[in-house]
Amino acid sequence: MKKGKFEVVAGLETEYRIVSLNRKLSEDEIARLIVKNIKENSAIKWSYKYPIELWNFNAENRILSNGSRVYNELHAVEISLPETRNPLDIVALDLVSDEFLKSILSKFKKEFSFTIIKNNYGYSREFGIYGHSNACHENYSIPQWLFKQILSKKKNPFQQVWVTWLICRIIITGLGKVGFILPFEAKFIDRNNFYRRIILKQRQMEKDKFTFEISQRAPFILSWRSHETMRFRPLLNLRDEPHADPPIKRLHTITGDSNRAQLANYIKVGVSQIILYALMQRIFPNLYIFKPINSFKNISSDPKLKRVINTNKGKYRCIEIMRHYFSFLVEEFKKGNLILPDYSRDVFEWWDRILTDLESPNFVRKTFGKLDWTTKYYYYRELINSSKINSWKDALWIDINYSNLDSERDIYYKIFLNGSAVELINNNIKRLLKNSPPNNTRASLRSEIIKQERDRIEEINWNYIKYKNGKEIYLNIPWSQSITKEVK
Repeated sequence: MKKGKFEVVAGLETEYRIVSLNRKLSEDEIARLIVKNIKENSAIKWSYKYPIELWNFNAENRILSNGSRVYNELHAVEISLPETRNPLDIVALDLVSDEFLKSILSKFKKEFSFTIIKNNYGYSREFGIYGHSNACHENYSIPQWLFKQILSKKKNPFQQVWVTWLICRIIITGLGKVGFILPFEAKFIDRNNFYRRIILKQRQMEKDKFTFEISQRAPFILSWRSHETMRFRPLLNLRDEPHADPPIKRLHTITGDSNRAQLANYIKVGVSQIILYALMQRIFPNLYIFKPINSFKNISSDPKLKRVINTNKGKYRCIEIMRHYFSFLVEEFKKGNLILPDYSRDVFEWWDRILTDLESPNFVRKTFGKLDWTTKYYYYRELINSSKINSWKDALWIDINYSNLDSERDIYYKIFLNGSAVELINNNIKRLLKNSPPNNTRASLRSEIIKQERDRIEEINWNYIKYKNGKEIYLNIPWSQSITKEVK
């Protein structure tokens, strides 16, 4: 891309669920103790001054040397990654976060008696399939005019294309869920039949052990657009905390699953950036989904990928919509109409490969180790065929341990060690990003200031640093390595 152009900078926020094993300490207490025991930059406060965050829950906060923010939020430890331009950096930083929490788990699991689950749903011990959702949020810097179009009350092509991508991408980016998910909101929607529904779903799981969701997040998306992130969650989240100069907005996306598979994570962020670049240039395919919320759930509950959904051009399967989007964007890119960053060629190549695999009759086996949901689905079917799963509780155990960061239980990690998973990030990149953020965004400047002036800093935010002597500096452009304003 030409220098000086607007950049779609990305960030990822992952909530790692804490599960207390002996109930002596609650999940909330363990989450707080975990962060409190991180000594790195412990004297620097997280700033809630500007931009104003929606709520201050008095969390423990730490800023790591690679630019990540770690804090406790209710039952989870959340890690917000530093700003990145290249989606490959997101994948690497996400892996670094996993390994960071694995090391904490190894150090404190006997003392606190807990484990850490990187998934997107909780469960009640009584009912198993009912619970809350913990999130993997994405953030993208976009122009103010596009922000308004995507989040508009009135439907428009910018919004419809973005929503169609968010829905259809789950066939690549879904984490997968063995069995049903019943969001806790069901209590309020249908209180009289709530417990009856749980019992009926459990009985159905006993009869049909292949009940499966592609996306763990899809069942929790219950509304079209709102500010909510913790109940009745929307497809379009209206949160407006730009952490940047006014012309720059931060698109907060809450529909995605947490990923273990590197390739799924790469495509999730990389193609999202490409589509936002296309929308910024007013280039978009004229194909979009009707009734998005229902379609989201229908696609998620169809692991055979055969279901058709209504669009403005007739009925299509999700994989056909994805192929149309890919072909359209590649063609516009080749013609020179669509200007994209250099990394886009690699994203297109992997997107094409995985779509080709998913178009195959044997797509579950072909994508084993490449995508989370198909890897889990294949593994799950093999266990059923070998009679190793005898009840829905056995199935739930398998599902949770796919995302368990305890190496003794971590099913995905064992698949990775066997060489079955696609590896995009080598150990050298992980070592580099363990100690420093990518060097092409403001995260590198922010991290360098912390390293050099740690003792003089009072508090910090993504775009704001306040010194103990009252001096303030601002880093208001996410893709810039320069101070944009200084107040003495």
